[in-house]
Amino acid sequence: MILAESDTDSRQPWVPAQRYLIGRVIAKDDIWGLYEAEETPSGRTVVVKVCHSKNEAHIERFRTKQNTIALLDHPGVAPIHSTGISPEGEPFYATKFLDGMSMRRVLADLRNGQQSAINGYPLVHLIEAFLKACATIQHAHTHEIVHGALDSHRLLLGPCGELTVTGWGRAEPDAAKTDDIQALGKILYGIVTLQEYVDDFTARGMIQNVVSGRILGPACHNQQLPIAVTVVISASLGLDQTYRYSDVARLIEDIGGFVEGNADSAFTQSVSHPAEVDAPETSYWQLVCACVILILLAAIAQQTYVRHQATAKLHEFQSAVEQVAAERTENAPKFLQKAEEAIVLGELDQALVQLRAALDYSPSMSEAHLLLAQIEAARQNFPGATSAIESCLQVEPGNAAAAALRDSVQALIATDTGQPSADHLERLAALLEAQDQELLARHFTKDIYEKRERAFATFRAAHSEYAARLTVTQPSDRATLDLSGTPIEDLAILRDLPLWQLILDHSNVTDLTPLQTLNLHTLSLRGSKVTDLSPLAGIPLRKLTAAETKVSNIQALRSSQITDLNLADTRVRDLSPLEGLELQMLVLTGAPVSDLRPLANIKLQFLNLGDTSVVDLRPLAGMPLEFLRTSSFVKDLSPLRALPLKQLNISGAKIADLSPLRDMRLNALVANYTNVADLNPLRNHPLHLLRIEGSKVTDLTPILNLPLQTLVFEPERIKVGLQEIRAKKSLRRLGWSQPLVSAAEFWEAFDQGRRIEEAHR
Repeated sequence: MILAESDTDSRQPWVPAQRYLIGRVIAKDDIWGLYEAEETPSGRTVVVKVCHSKNEAHIERFRTKQNTIALLDHPGVAPIHSTGISPEGEPFYATKFLDGMSMRRVLADLRNGQQSAINGYPLVHLIEAFLKACATIQHAHTHEIVHGALDSHRLLLGPCGELTVTGWGRAEPDAAKTDDIQALGKILYGIVTLQEYVDDFTARGMIQNVVSGRILGPACHNQQLPIAVTVVISASLGLDQTYRYSDVARLIEDIGGFVEGNADSAFTQSVSHPAEVDAPETSYWQLVCACVILILLAAIAQQTYVRHQATAKLHEFQSAVEQVAAERTENAPKFLQKAEEAIVLGELDQALVQLRAALDYSPSMSEAHLLLAQIEAARQNFPGATSAIESCLQVEPGNAAAAALRDSVQALIATDTGQPSADHLERLAALLEAQDQELLARHFTKDIYEKRERAFATFRAAHSEYAARLTVTQPSDRATLDLSGTPIEDLAILRDLPLWQLILDHSNVTDLTPLQTLNLHTLSLRGSKVTDLSPLAGIPLRKLTAAETKVSNIQALRSSQITDLNLADTRVRDLSPLEGLELQMLVLTGAPVSDLRPLANIKLQFLNLGDTSVVDLRPLAGMPLEFLRTSSFVKDLSPLRALPLKQLNISGAKIADLSPLRDMRLNALVANYTNVADLNPLRNHPLHLLRIEGSKVTDLTPILNLPLQTLVFEPERIKVGLQEIRAKKSLRRLGWSQPLVSAAEFWEAFDQGRRIEEAHR
């Protein structure tokens, strides 16, 4: 048959996918076989277990074991690589090839004094391996799985310090967890005494074993052993399950207590209880009782001596455990690095294995918890991501990246009833990119594209009247839906549609609630019937136009991501919700705004205050403003000193003094209908456009050397510099009102007007 041992030349590939070449037989009987195999095309060595039996009960047990191992996703359990059916129709699974020695073999070699074992397995390494075994069993217990056959033979020590628990074939979901705890106690007994624990619990057997010296307290074998460790072993080995440790975590805690310098916690708590046995009234049992009393008296005397000896050696044991903890903490970053390398290769499952190993070594490593959460989010395992985020925040409550990921995942879980939409995945992908996890963000690319295409096709089919208004820009794949001027009132038809831009100008829409499921970048409501912006809270908008609406409250924009905001001709008075935003452009033309203090410290580059009641410009000091339109109530430009303004419009303002502009580099200045008379502060500006009609300027000399291309003025007011301006070749457009005309047309009309004026004289 195909599973027989074969030479390299005679190996045959298996299905599925011709994946495994079977090699030597490791173990085999009539029910199952264990084989060494080569996985193709990777070439790695694996172990394949096959169920040869046709008995349904055997097959069912085989599959149960397979499922149990698959459920125990932990570094201490050999993972299942794949499952399948052999060419003979026999179920099989492939698992990791384990190389190393069993704990039983190591302890036997130590007991026999073999130097290689003494050098290779010091106590500190055995304690570390024991703690790994405890962590693995605890992990199994959290999944309600009990090993049931645990002993030192089932613990495999790898060449690189790894520990694997084998023999899960008898694992049962309803067995007593205390059986595993007792087994761990026996293993610890063997580690600290190098003796096998004898468990003949009949009355006659116990007396004979004690008298013969076959069963003694652990301190009798190792007088350097701290008393607290003796108590831990006793609590693990309690013959009555009621007085045994209730879970492995307590066992780990008491052993770990030495790392914290808290050894007394295990010592001071009694775990013994008096056995209540009805002894027959025979001389034999009287002799037994007498022997027991003598043994107890001898033990008390011995323990008094051991107590003094153990106290002296306590620090030595603590140092050993501390060394284990230090080595674990030191090695944890190596597993984290391997996880990051696996992400680069696209092997997310392998990255998870490495991260869990890192956290097994150092549970307080917040970066490992965060990366685990990011990977689970990329795999769309949102419950797993939530659990990892909570662990990260427990270790580091102030971790901003974890908090942001938590908010994103929670919002996604709260709004999705089924599979996440393309918009939600895009939002999560953008967050991962912002957290320098671009490779994980790309994990969504295919899924996002397919969901987007399906959503667009569904919308066009269901709403043909709007199909032509939906456009997708390539190659950015950004979708715009222009519903301006349409009779649409209910936006429910847009739910989960992956739009980049939505235009609702002059529509009958009043309720924006359906937009909460969208990942909108740009929204325009100009002239619509919308009055309530509260549904926009939480939407990652960057650009919003609410101009010409009756909106008066912008609380929904607090803590938003908006950079461009147009509130022209709205009823907004209070700008405090904008405090702290990353606004770059703000239009307030015609809004009843008078106080700019909430804008202080915002890095605005464009601000339009036309037709507002703003008088005080001091809150603008220090802004990177490049464009500013002031209100007509402004009298003082001094707060604008040192601003990097390129364009300034003070039209209609009660401004006379331009000296605060002296050190600027303006390209355009609109100062029409102001009290400005002196243009000298503009001498060094690279002005291309200047409007001074309706001002008090009579001397153009200060601007003769400027690179002006457009000039709007009233030539009849000019007393100095008019002819020089007329000769200036850089001027292309001139006028004293709209529309502007060419220089030739302007001067021709000017000359004609003067001739007419002279004729009338």
